[in-house]
Amino acid sequence: MKNILLLLSLLITLVGCEKYELETYPTLDGTYRVSSVTMTTSNGETTHYVNAGDEVYFPIVNGPLEEIIINETKFGFSGVTMSAIYNETDFGSPWDRVYNIRFDSDLVTGSWSRITVTDYLFSPSFNIIEDGLEYVILNRNTQYDEANGVEREYTIVLYREGP
Repeated sequence: MKNILLLLSLLITLVGCEKYELETYPTLDGTYRVSSVTMTTSNGETTHYVNAGDEVYFPIVNGPLEEIIINETKFGFSGVTMSAIYNETDFGSPWDRVYNIRFDSDLVTGSWSRITVTDYLFSPSFNIIEDGLEYVILNRNTQYDEANGVEREYTIVLYREGP
């Protein structure tokens, strides 16, 4: 009887326990198309760029995202590189430009929190506001536009198109 109880206890312990695994996050690897950009200025003005062909110019951005055309600009993430094509009607390689990037993650949750383009002396960073399965929402830090005397903040929505 003692052996049967020991065997049952051992069986319940081995079968009844759930294995704990740390949560994993999907990678950003894939191809994305820019579907919208929202620009908010320090004086309270908000501009939404959502129509196909709308052009968004970033006044003081070096490197990627200096100009975006809604529904035409595409970005690809693969490992530690970000590729970009700004106008699909241009001829040439599948990607106009390739940038080296670094991902930062949240220390507590481990989820991706920021993308930094490392190819420039002043490396532009983009906060990852939301990382869904089919989309990514990026936020460009506030930038001061000396020509107009205002600060601008940009929120960029990218929808996944493929691997």
